[in-house]
Amino acid sequence: MKGGKALGQLKLEYNIIKGVFLAPKVYSIITELGKVVTKVKGLKDPNIPFDLFESLLYKNSSTLIKNEKWFRSLTSADIKVKNQVYELSATENKRRFIYKNNRMVDTVPFVINSSKEIV
Repeated sequence: MKGGKALGQLKLEYNIIKGVFLAPKVYSIITELGKVVTKVKGLKDPNIPFDLFESLLYKNSSTLIKNEKWFRSLTSADIKVKNQVYELSATENKRRFIYKNNRMVDTVPFVINSSKEIV
């Protein structure tokens, strides 16, 4: 498959050697050039070590990260900056985790049957 710049085409951004994907839009990867790229939705500057991401693959593990968040009010025409705590953990809201020795090794999609039950 060839990528391109037209709408709907894919673009290769990185050649990944190793990666940890905890949730949609929450991941850390190591590229073939040795660069660590971390993205965490909701965090302004996700300066999180790769090995911390790997530790979050264990069942029921999480970590707390301080995060500065901006809140704007159109009615009072101001912006408030608040320090909040962000809990980073693997999220099982779109895929079911598969564990081996309490460590996530794979995921499978949730399936909804005809009775609208998750199986």
